[in-house]
Amino acid sequence: MNNTYTTSINGMDNLSTVRIVPETGEIIENTENTGEKTNVTPPEANQIKKIFFDPRSWKPAKDVNSTVATRSFISNPFGNGLIEAYTVGDWNWNWSVIETKDMTLDKNTDYELIFWLNGGENEQGNETCKLEIVFDNDYENRYTYNLNRDFIHYEKHYKGWYLYRIPFNTGDACYTKLQFAAMRAYASLVKTVELESYGGLSEDLPPVGVPQRHNIIFKDGFPANASWSYKIFGKEVLHTPGNSTHMHFNFSDENRNNHNGRTFFHENYEAMEDDIESSLEGLLENVKAQLAEQLDDVVAANDVAHVINMNVDVDSIKEQIIQNIKDNLNF
Repeated sequence: MNNTYTTSINGMDNLSTVRIVPETGEIIENTENTGEKTNVTPPEANQIKKIFFDPRSWKPAKDVNSTVATRSFISNPFGNGLIEAYTVGDWNWNWSVIETKDMTLDKNTDYELIFWLNGGENEQGNETCKLEIVFDNDYENRYTYNLNRDFIHYEKHYKGWYLYRIPFNTGDACYTKLQFAAMRAYASLVKTVELESYGGLSEDLPPVGVPQRHNIIFKDGFPANASWSYKIFGKEVLHTPGNSTHMHFNFSDENRNNHNGRTFFHENYEAMEDDIESSLEGLLENVKAQLAEQLDDVVAANDVAHVINMNVDVDSIKEQIIQNIKDNLNF
C-alpha cells in the first residue's frame, strides 16, 4: 500500500492533486488521478497547498516510550460505512505522540494541515492536546498549536467533531515533521478529504458550559456518571441534525473557571479526597493502637502494624469510596 498525503493546490478552476510520500518525502503531482508523474505548472505564490490528515501516514513517535495510540476503523461520523481513525492518549499521564516522517515540502510556501478532531479534553482541564510542527529536526524552534479549550477556533463542528485548518509556512526548511501529542484525555482524528466533501453537513454548535468536549470513547459522548451527562440533560443536543443553537448548562458558581471564553467545571473532589484519606489514616492508627494494647509483645505488635501497612492500600480504598459517592449522586 502506498502511504501518501493527499494534498490539493487551492484553485477554483484549475485543481491539481499532489501526493507527498512520507517514506521518501517525494512529491508526486498527477492529474485525473492517473498516478503518473506529470509536469504541472507551479501554483501562484499566494496559493496555499493543503495536506489532509491520513492515519496511514502517521506512526507513534519512536523516541516517546509512553505513547498510547491506536489506529482502527470506526463508524463514519459524516456518512455511511467505516472510516479509519487514530486515537491518541488516554485518561492517564501517558505522554502520547504520533508523527509523520520527515517530509520534503516546498520552501517558503504556505501550507494548511486539515483534519477532524474529537475529544482531547477532560473534566479537570489539565489535559494536553496539541499539534506541533518541527522543521529540520529543530525541536526547540517548533511551531505549537493547542487544540483544546478554544485556543484555536475550529472551522466547523459536526456532532462532536471539530474541523481544523492549521496554516504554516515552511520558510527555508528542508524537512518538515508533523506531530500530534495528547495526555490525560483521548483524542481521535479521522481520515480527512477535500473540504467540498463536507459541504452538505448541517452546521451545529457544540454545547457550552460543559467541562469537556464530546468524546467518542463514551457511549453517548459524555461520561454517564457525570452530573452534566446525557442522562441529565438529554441526548438530543448532538444527535439532532442541524442543531443551530448553543445548549447552555447551568452549574453552581463553586469551582467554576473561565478560560479563553470557554467555561469548564471542576468538581470539588480534592477536599473530599483529603477528608476520606484523613479518616482512613485515622482508622488505621486506631487499629494499630488497639493491637498494641492487646499484644504484650511490643515487637509482635509492630510486626502486625507493618503487615497492615504493607497490605492495606489506602489510595485504592479511597478511590472506591469516592466512586461510590459519585455513582450515588449521579456525578
